[in-house]
Order: sequence, then C-alpha cells, then structure tokens
Amino acid sequence: MEQRDYLQQMTVLLAEDDKIVRDSTAQALEMFVQRVIAVEDGAAALQQFHSGVADIVILDIKMPGKSGLEVAREIRSSDEITPIFIISSFNDSEQLHQAIPLLLIDYLIKPLTFDQLKAALFKSVDYLEKRGGLTYPLGDGVSYNKRSGTLTATDGRETTLPMREKQLLDLLITNRNKLVTKERLEDLIFNMECSETSLKNLVYRLKKKIPANRIVNVREIGYMLAEQD
Repeated sequence: MEQRDYLQQMTVLLAEDDKIVRDSTAQALEMFVQRVIAVEDGAAALQQFHSGVADIVILDIKMPGKSGLEVAREIRSSDEITPIFIISSFNDSEQLHQAIPLLLIDYLIKPLTFDQLKAALFKSVDYLEKRGGLTYPLGDGVSYNKRSGTLTATDGRETTLPMREKQLLDLLITNRNKLVTKERLEDLIFNMECSETSLKNLVYRLKKKIPANRIVNVREIGYMLAEQD
C-alpha cells in the first residue's frame, strides 16, 4: 500500500489555539487524510487522544492550559508509537532540548507551508511502518490494522470490522492493559444512546473475532484489553 493510501485511512488530531491557523492547517491536512479533529487547547487534545481516534498528533507548542510539550509528554507516558509533531512560531533551542525525550517526529516552524505538512504526513507513515505501528498483534497469529479496521489471520484471511466494533477495539488498544469504564465506552461509541445490553452484545461480537481472553470483563465496571503473556 502506498503512503497516500495509508493516509487516506488516518485521522489527524490538530491542537492549535489560533483559529485562523487551525482552520487553514486543517483544510490542508484534509487533502491527504480521512479526517481531521481540530481543537483549541491541550485539555481538549488529550480528551480526543484518549478516545482512541488519532493516528497522528500535531500540537502547537503554546496553548491555553497545557502546552503542546505537556500534552506530548502525557501521550508518551502510555504511547511510544503515535507520531507527534510540535509546531511553533519560533526556533527556541531550550524548547527543542525539552522535546528530545518525547520522540517527536519533527519540530515545525510557523508559518506552515503545504509542502511542510505533506512531508510531515509522509514521514509519519514511514515512522509507523518502521515501528510496526500500522498493525497491532492480537496473539495466535492474528494482527489488526487500525487504519483499515481489518483483522488478518495466519492463513491470510481478512475480516473487516463494522464501525462500532472497530471503535471498540481502537479504544481498548489505545488504553491497553487499562480499564475502560462502561460509561466511557457508551459515551464514545454510542453517544450515551444505548442500553447496557447493546454494549454487551457489541463486546460479545468482537470477542468472537479475536483470540480468546484478550478482552477482560471487570464485572459491573468495564472492559480492558489484556497484554499478551
């Protein structure tokens, strides 16, 4: 699959407090990716990231509340794979020094150009390919492509998950080995418009398609994706 094909299946999370810059950057990104989620501050960026929808993260370094570096640091505490870019209006050596441990893909200087954004997105795909971030191993030879929502078995047989099953698995992978409450799943997947039975049925259908015992049910509380032994 070509880089552009991968990008057309991806979601970019963009956090930028300047509305004009945010809107123009989002418009340029939409020429390459399936979806852009644009937010105006660090708190909103973290909320969107933890919902499991972002494949690439682009953060303004200075925002109200949490800075871009603070958001990147929190993401890296649980995720070393997702490509992160920091954008800034100045080239500050001290800020660059702070960014080194965060494994950023790049540090972009404003004003951003179309070619800069294009190069950043293509660099993200290269990074994900090298880090194994385009697929996630579920055990027993089954792998999951988050971008296409496809499960691949050892014999090469592929199963494309329906939208809500994909949303559920994406959320559990993003929060792997951490409990995700029923209320949060109902909110993010069903927008709170579902019964407890609807969520149970969704989990049951997904469990039938992936290796046994990967999804753990914590009775009356929620679910988690257990790491492989």
